[in-house]
Amino acid sequence: MEKIKYLERRSRKGHYVWVCNPSDYAREHVGATYEQFDSREEAATHCKMIMRTVEEFERTREKQSKLDRETVDALFHFYTQHKAFKHKTPNTKRTYRFLYKTVASLRIGGANAVFGQVLARSVDAEMADKVYDAVREQFSVHRANGVCKILRRIWFTGRRGFLSPNAVNPFAQMGLSETPPRVILWEPKQVDQFIAQADKQGLSSVGTLALLCYHLCQRPGDMRQITWDQYKDGVFTFVQEKTKAEVKLEASPQLIERLSGMKQTKDGPVIISETTGRPYDMRLYSKYAAKIRQAAGLPEELQLRDLRRTGATELAEAGCTEDELRSVTGHMSRNVLNVYVRPTKKLAASAMSKRFG
Repeated sequence: MEKIKYLERRSRKGHYVWVCNPSDYAREHVGATYEQFDSREEAATHCKMIMRTVEEFERTREKQSKLDRETVDALFHFYTQHKAFKHKTPNTKRTYRFLYKTVASLRIGGANAVFGQVLARSVDAEMADKVYDAVREQFSVHRANGVCKILRRIWFTGRRGFLSPNAVNPFAQMGLSETPPRVILWEPKQVDQFIAQADKQGLSSVGTLALLCYHLCQRPGDMRQITWDQYKDGVFTFVQEKTKAEVKLEASPQLIERLSGMKQTKDGPVIISETTGRPYDMRLYSKYAAKIRQAAGLPEELQLRDLRRTGATELAEAGCTEDELRSVTGHMSRNVLNVYVRPTKKLAASAMSKRFG
């Protein structure tokens, strides 16, 4: 006799009856209930019907589960587990996550689902263009370029195990408009005003951070993590987070004087927030820098990151060679250095003087 799932024979008041006794799984997911029948045939038919319903439910759920594993969000997760992402610096990882978050929650082109829940294999060049347009309209051209460049990397990496190896990258060859590099430079007196205002507001740590970025021509992200054991006999020695370049720089007299008045610990951080007692994260020092800048009456366009460029430009104006500049900034090539050293009237005058005497 054929054994049928859920089918049971039970004794009832001196005679036998046939029952369909579904599992808890069937009861929970397809609403099956306990049923009693006079004949085995009727009970068996009912049990088989429930079995088919359960099988259909599981096929549907598996299909949905597979679709969930194939969304753009799932593709991004795949990327974050790949060595292409894991080898990035912590700051770069934070930037990539931030840029992806920018677009993942947007509805692109009137789609029913947000972009993160769209099937990755359904994203084509037309949708890629719509992604660019949506981010540009809601944020900026710069943000749109950044988002699409990250998505291009994600799709290329996805072909190594998530997408088909021959999958077309919808974010490749988009002809993105290049945003011009920042050309903002601080004037020396503006740096002095900023530091003085930071001290006045009880935020000397932000003033010290600004002076480090300016005099050493370094990124705020590196300077906020600098420690006292990396400073010895007036010289800073450290490895840049982004480029992994090791730099060894003498502190300026002004910087040495400012540091000498600070409490030093053996290997603790140089820059400590007065409000939290801990090192700064990017959000907090940016918030305080904006507050100080506004109180000092400085232009809103000035940012701490521009101090690196300002310092590098001043080195070039002072007649430093390319090798000397790169030894300070940590850049590996002139092409990248060009982004930081901005043409000025003083540089132009120096060039003409060298040519014509």
